[in-house]
Amino acid sequence: MTKFLRSLLAPVAALAIASPAVAQFDPALTTSQDHVLIADAGGTHVSPITFLDALGQPTYDGFCIDFTNLVSKTQPIFVNVTRFDASAAAFLANTRFGIGVDGITLDNYLKAAWLTQFFNPILGLTAQQRNDLQIAIWNQFTAAPPSTVGSTFFTNLVNNNGGWANLNPKYWFVVSDDAMTLASGDGHPQIGGSQDFIIFVAPEPSAILLLGTGMLGIVGLAARRRKR
Repeated sequence: MTKFLRSLLAPVAALAIASPAVAQFDPALTTSQDHVLIADAGGTHVSPITFLDALGQPTYDGFCIDFTNLVSKTQPIFVNVTRFDASAAAFLANTRFGIGVDGITLDNYLKAAWLTQFFNPILGLTAQQRNDLQIAIWNQFTAAPPSTVGSTFFTNLVNNNGGWANLNPKYWFVVSDDAMTLASGDGHPQIGGSQDFIIFVAPEPSAILLLGTGMLGIVGLAARRRKR
């Protein structure tokens, strides 16, 4: 029985170690804060941007939705983390665009999230295609650089495909620098030096870990009863 328990414990422990640091973004919370490092040496508008945790390990890719600001910070920053199914008040307080202001709704965020799938490196996008895709994402929220033929293609693609409505809002988040002040102009929070990003947090590693620990508990209980 001891050998059997060890054989189960090994893969469960491996899952715990392999679970990405992004698991710190608790899918059970609609709003939270975190301490991250934007791994970008210079100013850029183009996604994806890699974020690092306090240990300097890659955690996740963020996809820019704010054309107004550049990413130029390389020092650690605190960020507000807002889940897609948070309240409209939480969006207004913690993100650049909010929900319910200037016609922005959750649909805009879901469409932008759906478009990020095309940044997958296996697709082999050209630099121009990546730029077109980024403009299409920005256009979900605000005026961006003049649309191109390519960005219009991506915009039409998301508008004519209902797949974006099937995204689970519990696993998509908006990440915003918390060093913001309320703008006197458009009323939106202004992010100090950083853009708003959207990220996806995969639930599978934590779910598998939970399943594994549950199995260990059942096996342990069976072993205890056998001894009795």
